[in-house]
Amino acid sequence: MDTQKLNTIAIIEPLSDGHRFIYLKRVVDTVANMGITPVVATIEENIQNPVLLGLKDNYPSLKIITVKAPNIIDKFGIREICWWQWMKTAYLQCSSVANIDKVFLPYLDYLVRAIPILGSPFKKAPFSGIVMQQKFHHKSAGIESPQSPYAFLDQYLFNRTISNKNIQHIYSIDETLCANYDSKTCKIKYLADPVSLTKPVDKKTAKTLLGINTEKPIILVFGAISPRKGIESIIKTIHEFNLDVCLVLAGNQDEAAHRILHSESAKELAVAGKIVHFNTFINENDEDLFYCASDIIWCGYLNHYTMSGVLIKAASSQRPVLSCQEGLLGYLTQKHQLGLAIDCQTPKAVKTAIHSLLTESHDKVIDARASFALEHSVESFHQSLSEYLNSPHASSYQSN
Repeated sequence: MDTQKLNTIAIIEPLSDGHRFIYLKRVVDTVANMGITPVVATIEENIQNPVLLGLKDNYPSLKIITVKAPNIIDKFGIREICWWQWMKTAYLQCSSVANIDKVFLPYLDYLVRAIPILGSPFKKAPFSGIVMQQKFHHKSAGIESPQSPYAFLDQYLFNRTISNKNIQHIYSIDETLCANYDSKTCKIKYLADPVSLTKPVDKKTAKTLLGINTEKPIILVFGAISPRKGIESIIKTIHEFNLDVCLVLAGNQDEAAHRILHSESAKELAVAGKIVHFNTFINENDEDLFYCASDIIWCGYLNHYTMSGVLIKAASSQRPVLSCQEGLLGYLTQKHQLGLAIDCQTPKAVKTAIHSLLTESHDKVIDARASFALEHSVESFHQSLSEYLNSPHASSYQSN
């Protein structure tokens, strides 16, 4: 094989929750548009996932491998070893259908604690991936989050993972993590969280297209809907203070969220036209409409200390964010003037922040929000990833 030519890349992502399959889509788009054949490995339960089906329609050359879901033991270190074993199986199955030149993990965090102990699960294949859940550096970066008792160990294991000879790059969507390392000599690279910039639609048209019939200001909760989205707090605030707003929840609801939305207070708000929910997967076109229809974007999440693409979509739409003060959400909201970062579990503070965001002018921060959004464009993501895929070292490896 031509040592400078890549033919096939394995993209391994077992789970589809949160934004994992959105990242999978971004990676597959980049690979396929470079003329490289992508081989995707995931668990069997995802075979009918709309994202996966859409990719198959767009790229007939795409190969999809499904592997039985692992039995995960949810303990520190053991969880990662379970995933390491699954990744090894997934890679072997990918290798059985194609010569794999490189491997990419849209979510490398599965393996960070396992690689220093077990090595690479991908034999000698060069690989790279994105880390999203590393928090050991938060205290030194001035980010408000609880200090894990394993922070020192996590940092040690992370540094050991970096030194694995088969890893080409580790991308992080957290700019504060990359600041701890010399970007010129280290494998760690900053990769801005990619989001399709919102196509502007006027608010009235967006609401009409979505079938939202209200003149009340809209507070949007977007994505997989669970209690971790802080929905109890915002519902309690609207109910307790009888706020004249409409809470729109757009995304699949888990059972716990379903129970919250069928509580007496939530049902009262729904009858009053103050809660509207779309319990379904939201495609990218409708995603833009939800942001354009809204007045405030809710990011008052519980125990969420890492990045969220919701911040970028909000900035792209020029909609203010009401965020928790903890973690990267709080840090970035304040740094880039994206909205307000508060204690979102205190109804009075939430009420005050809602009033402030609805009544104060946002003209002075338009440029800051637009700049933040542009840094996180899909085009920037594709360019950075293409550079990795074109890196010459180790490209001559073949799995078979």
